[in-house]
Amino acid sequence: MFHQIFNPENGFFSSISKFMDIVGLSVIWLIVCLPVITIGPATAALYYSVVKCVRRGERHAYHNFWRSFQTNWKMGSLVTLLCFPVGLFLYWEHGMMQTMALGGDEALMWGYIAITLLLLLPIGFLCWLFPLLSRFETSLSGLLWNTFMLTFRYLPITIALALLIFFSFTLTTALWFVPFFAVTPAVTILLASFPVEWVMKKYTSTHTFQEDEDKPWYLK
Repeated sequence: MFHQIFNPENGFFSSISKFMDIVGLSVIWLIVCLPVITIGPATAALYYSVVKCVRRGERHAYHNFWRSFQTNWKMGSLVTLLCFPVGLFLYWEHGMMQTMALGGDEALMWGYIAITLLLLLPIGFLCWLFPLLSRFETSLSGLLWNTFMLTFRYLPITIALALLIFFSFTLTTALWFVPFFAVTPAVTILLASFPVEWVMKKYTSTHTFQEDEDKPWYLK
């Protein structure tokens, strides 16, 4: 009885361990993102470690984070250099439209709403970009093209992912409740991984495995 209660593999201790991984990975991600240029490889590493360790039950979450970060450092940094300025510009444009729309002009208000909805596409694009970066080795052009194709081929999922990111970011920053920052990044990634992994399995499960053959962790 006591052996079962204090067994680290039982449901209670396993849940505690996963929660601690969520907190630890979120905090590490926030710290690693501070230099800005590291946002790309850090986000790919967060996705990789959350899906592999929190969702799939593999061990060594922090080791997997750093291994993925090092593997994707060069490509992820290049992606950040490309995407971050574009993101800043779109954010500035959105803020300008919001300011003008608050003046009461109906046409400007509808324009602001339209731009807000269109911004879901670049946000959704990033929701595919970092999982692909974490999973596949490819060229920059191949990565961007595959991300573009998934963005529009699975447009409803893209919009849902973008809304998840938007509401997660808005809720966390609006409440400014410090503990939220320690769980929101990894929890958001975990929720996003369900539709993303459903799609990615279609492109990674072409090999037929024998009963005694070990599958890759992402196909288990």
